[in-house]
Amino acid sequence: GMCSDDCNGHGTCTTVGSALKCDCDDGWEGDACDMPACRSDCNSNGMCAMGKCVCNAGFVGVTCDLLRCPDDCSGSGYCFEGVCRCSTGFGGENCALVAPTGQKFSLKLRRGTSLKVPKSLQGEVEIATLRSGAVRAC
Repeated sequence: GMCSDDCNGHGTCTTVGSALKCDCDDGWEGDACDMPACRSDCNSNGMCAMGKCVCNAGFVGVTCDLLRCPDDCSGSGYCFEGVCRCSTGFGGENCALVAPTGQKFSLKLRRGTSLKVPKSLQGEVEIATLRSGAVRAC
């Protein structure tokens, strides 16, 4: 007897018990060694289809070795080991929340008054030096 399609030239026909079976060369799989194998066997996180991994939900990458991020970070950040690192101005586990980057406020100062910064803003305030002088026309 012979193996299925004589292993397509990608394997060796061997006898296992009373059955003939193809022992496929590296890079080939299937009963007749007719399907290209996937690198790292898709890390058990996907299935191999014609030499390309089709990853299970939650995994990405050529070999399905990377954790997928929630909503792929909504296009507003990058994915690192399954966790979104959001771009400035975005937040939330999927970077879909618009996060304020700072607060703007205007102050009217009278001479001799001191500026008290609310505690919630301390550490985020830019200090500007105000000078009073005669206004000159340009």
